[in-house]
Amino acid sequence: MIIYKSNKEFTDVLKKLKSCCLSKNIILHSDVFKLGFLKIKLSYLENLKLIHDLILDVFYDFEIIVPSFNYDFLVTKFYDVRKDKSQVGTLNEYFRKKYILNRTYTPVFNFISTKKNLIIKKASCIDPHGKKSFYNTAYEKNYDILFLGKFIPSMAHFVERKINVPYRYEKKFTGKIKYLDGKISPISIRYNVRPLFNGEIETDFNKIIRDLKKNKILFSIENRNSFVGCYNSKIVSDFWIKKNSSNNMYFLTKKSSEKAKILFKKFGYPLTFKKVESNF
Repeated sequence: MIIYKSNKEFTDVLKKLKSCCLSKNIILHSDVFKLGFLKIKLSYLENLKLIHDLILDVFYDFEIIVPSFNYDFLVTKFYDVRKDKSQVGTLNEYFRKKYILNRTYTPVFNFISTKKNLIIKKASCIDPHGKKSFYNTAYEKNYDILFLGKFIPSMAHFVERKINVPYRYEKKFTGKIKYLDGKISPISIRYNVRPLFNGEIETDFNKIIRDLKKNKILFSIENRNSFVGCYNSKIVSDFWIKKNSSNNMYFLTKKSSEKAKILFKKFGYPLTFKKVESNF
């Protein structure tokens, strides 16, 4: 699927996104396959380099922060800062390799930055969506969030944690971390998880996008199956906090809301780790 036929066409889109930013810091989410910008004459790695270079050309005066999430820690109980690959996209993995020295130390929810003097803290955060987390920094400092190819409700998990939605419960994961210098130390995180049995509780992406557009806080360029857009982390988070104040299951599909109500009847309201996971 080819959407952008030239470097200039893709660069012009990036410039439109940049003009909508309210800060000088962006969190970049991407899906290269859906983005639709691939040069047939180039190898896949060369295409990733081209996309990376064009992004940096346009956002030369920004700090670009890219998720390098890796979920293996939840099973292996080991986070290797240097070797654990990003599991959230091939462009993210390209950024991770290129800027590995700037990777943060929080298991699972880690990020890299394109700046050597990064503004984000590298130290591990035990609560990846809490008051001392990267997401809270993004919220307080009004970071902008860009989507290239695919929409995800970035900041939603932070909002869910902030207001303690009833369908999530806190769970602790302990293990070890291997730092860039080879040192290995104990480490742990705790974050609010959704119960995975009895059918997944799913997010209503269509409703979220529709409401953001209706309230004119999401700028988007959609072409076929590709989504390119941006929004401000604080503006959108505040909007979602307000929405959840009247319906604390706002993020969920109707079907998932009904599933959650069944779980409440079985395990109590709100869900807790002790009541839910002791039943396994």
